[in-house]
Amino acid sequence: MSNKSGNGTEAKCFDEKWVAHALGVSVQTVRRWRYDGGGPDFLRLGGSIRYREADVEKWMTAQRVSS
Repeated sequence: MSNKSGNGTEAKCFDEKWVAHALGVSVQTVRRWRYDGGGPDFLRLGGSIRYREADVEKWMTAQRVSS
């Protein structure tokens, strides 16, 4: 799924199943992150939850830990 964002660029959006698969976690984990406020930013579009690819990537970068 993709759509045009306000600035004319292509914004790819995905459901929680895609996010779970991409991150290697269960759908339940993605849902818990959403309820607890600890996961990637998301969109609520009517009755659907969608995640922008850029928000998932941003969240992943923020999880980086250096030793």
